[in-house]
Formats: sequence, structure tokens, C-alpha cells
Amino acid sequence: MEQELKYLIPDAQTAQRILDSSLVRSAAAAGQQRIEMHAAYYDTAQGDLAAHGVSYRIRRENGRCVATVKTGGAQHGAMHERGEWELPARPDEPDLKAFAERFGKEGGEQLSAALAAAGEKPLVPLCGTDFVRTLLVIERDGACFEFCVDIGQLIKGEKRGPICELELEYKKGDIAVMEGFGAALRDAFGLSDGAKSKFARARAL
Repeated sequence: MEQELKYLIPDAQTAQRILDSSLVRSAAAAGQQRIEMHAAYYDTAQGDLAAHGVSYRIRRENGRCVATVKTGGAQHGAMHERGEWELPARPDEPDLKAFAERFGKEGGEQLSAALAAAGEKPLVPLCGTDFVRTLLVIERDGACFEFCVDIGQLIKGEKRGPICELELEYKKGDIAVMEGFGAALRDAFGLSDGAKSKFARARAL
């Protein structure tokens, strides 16, 4: 289960101010990582995955290629909770068979139904993202979570949209610590709750 806070940042200058802030620097367990992210989202031509609230992407992360399936879940303000499963992949070679074999039962009814509906139908590209992620690991009051600032663009055909957002992804400890940290950043830098995923925003372009 993925649990993350998502906030929209007004602009790149504010994003840099957040990264340079004493609040972030004092809590970071190690130095920054810079990761180039290039993702493509896929579905069948009939939209079988979307009809079941499931998304499938292949993303290159500094050359490493990962396929990810996510199921829809709960969303409260900036907090998103959803199922997430990952497997190694090859660029531009979408394949749900490995997910069906590995996670068909573990993923629950929603994932199983989506994979069954998609079957062996060809997967077609829908949209994508292209952004740079600055990642820090935050350790605070016994809790640990990833702190990510993403700057780049949403892509759908010839259309483009901005990505400028902050994600905090829970790893361990008291999740209330992460929530409090996110709220402090939201109030200090005028952030707004990110109600939609990158995929949903790219698909809506």
C-alpha cells in the first residue's frame, strides 16, 4: 500500500526555496539525489484498466526501467492511499502478463478484475511525463519518509502541462509525523493539495 502526500508548488523558485529551507535540511538523513524520470502510461484500446480504476506505466529512472501498476484508493486532501506493485521492465515494451502471474491474487479483486479484462489485448500509449526529481530521505521523530520535488511536464500527444509538485511518501514510523511535516511546508510556502495524480492530469490534457 502506497501512502503519500501530494502538494502543488506555485513555481520552480518556490521549489528551490523549499529545498534550501532549514526545515528540510535539518531533517534530511543524507544528501540530495537527482533522478531523471521519463514515463509512459498504457491501457488497452478499450480502456479496460481505467474502467477498473487501475493505471499501468513504464518509467525510466536514470536509465533503470520499472513497470508499475497502481489501483485506485482513498484520497483525503493531500493524502493518497492506493495499491502499488512494481517489476523490472524494458522501455516501450508494455506487458501485463508478469503482473498477472506475480500479483494477480495478492493485488485483490480490483487488480485481478482489471488484469482479467485486459487479458492479452495489446496495450497502447495514452500519455506520459518527463520530469526531474530531487529526492531526500527524511528521518524525524522516529519516522522515515521520502521527500520528492518534481519539476517537468505532462505529455499527451502535442499537448504539454506543467509539473511542479512535492510528494512525501511514507516508509515507516508514525505517519502523523509525515503529515505534520507536510502541513508545515504547506503553510510556510503557500502550497495547495494535489488532488489528482500525474497520470490523471496528463490524461485530461
